[in-house]
Amino acid sequence: MDTKPAGKGFTKKEGILGVVVVIILCVVASQMLNSTPSPVTSSPVQQKSEENSDVDAYIDAQAIVKKALKSPSTAKFPSSSEAKISRAGENIFNVESYVDSQNSFGAMIRSDWSVMFEYVGDQLDIYAISIDGETIYKKQGI
Repeated sequence: MDTKPAGKGFTKKEGILGVVVVIILCVVASQMLNSTPSPVTSSPVQQKSEENSDVDAYIDAQAIVKKALKSPSTAKFPSSSEAKISRAGENIFNVESYVDSQNSFGAMIRSDWSVMFEYVGDQLDIYAISIDGETIYKKQGI
């Protein structure tokens, strides 16, 4: 009675069996994706230091400068060792460096920049941005 009629792909039993197999595979995949791996006990987990490093400041300063460029996707920054990074307080940084990026005509140019900002919790309070000697932003009262 389960013979395949001419022109049909699957019998009723094969169709039901296929649906059951798909449901089982979905349940197994769901369990695999939702399971959390057990923590590794052989090595201690290092907690991130609350203090911001000079490298953190350099990376954040790069992000600030990129937003002010004509073509941020073309920006090439030197390594942090070539930047001048100074602290004006516990969480206040002044970062000076250069960036090579395309101008509005597509030519690569080198621009000197400086950014002064403060880490306030997980936010940045930007005090000043200067590119090629031009003040792009300066917070009032500074």
